Amino acid sequence: MIQRFSEDIDLILDWRLLGFGLNEPWEKRSGTKQEAFNKEANARAEVFLSNEFCPVIRKELSMTLGNDARVYIDESNRQDVLFAYPTSFSHSAILQVIRLEIGALAAWSPARMADVTSFAAQQYPDMFERKSAKVLTVAPERTFWEKATILHHEAHRPEHLEMPMRYSRHYYDLFRLAQTPVKDHALADLDLLRKVVDFKTKFYPRKWAKYLEAVPGTLRLLPPDYGVPALAKDYESMKDMLFGSIPSFDTILMALASLEREIND
Repeated sequence: MIQRFSEDIDLILDWRLLGFGLNEPWEKRSGTKQEAFNKEANARAEVFLSNEFCPVIRKELSMTLGNDARVYIDESNRQDVLFAYPTSFSHSAILQVIRLEIGALAAWSPARMADVTSFAAQQYPDMFERKSAKVLTVAPERTFWEKATILHHEAHRPEHLEMPMRYSRHYYDLFRLAQTPVKDHALADLDLLRKVVDFKTKFYPRKWAKYLEAVPGTLRLLPPDYGVPALAKDYESMKDMLFGSIPSFDTILMALASLEREIND
C-alpha cells in the first residue's frame, strides 16, 4: 500500500498481560494520576518484554536458524526488542536489526484479520513452505489518522526541539495512503479521528502538539518552514527504502497541502 520497506514492526501488547483490566487504562484520572499510570504501564511492559517475551522469541528463532539468535532489548528504549538478523550485505540506509516496537499503551481498534506476505516470499516463492500468515492488524483508516496527527504535532514542533530521525517516512506514508480508497473511508469517519486524538491526549500528551486542534478546520499537515530542510534531507537518506515510482519531497508536500485543504474545507 505504501511501497516502503521497513525494519520496524509495530506490535500492540495486550495490557491485560500486565495485570490491567480491559478498560482500566481508560478510566478517568487527574493529569497527575494519569501520568503515574502511564509510567507504571510502561514499566510493567519493560519487565514483561525482558523476562518473558524476549527469552521465548530468542529460543524459537535459535531453533529455526540452527544457531544462537541475537534477540535483545534496546537499552535506549526498553520497549523495543531487536533481532540482529543474518545479513549478506550492508547499506547505510538499512538497519542491521529488525526492530519490534511493542507498546502496551496502544489502541487496538478498529482492527481486522489480514493476509501478510513478505517481500522475500513474493520474490522467492519457492524458498518458502509458508508464504503468508494471517494477522490481526489495525485498520488502515486508523493508520491514516495516526499519521495525520503525527504530522499535526510536527507542524507545531518548536524550532529548538530536534526532529527524530526517519520522521520523513510519516509524510511519505500519508502521501501514499491518500492515493488509495483508505483516504475516502477515513474522511468519512471523523469519529475515528476524534478517538485517535483522545488517545494521544490521554496517553502521549505534549502541550506543544496542540492535539485538540487536530480536527477539520484547524488540522495541519505541513511542516513549519524551519523544519523543511531537515525533513528533505531525512527523506533523501531513506529513498533506498522505497520502491515503485518515488516522488520528490516537494511533490509530497504539495499533495499534503491539497489533502490539508480537503480535510479543513
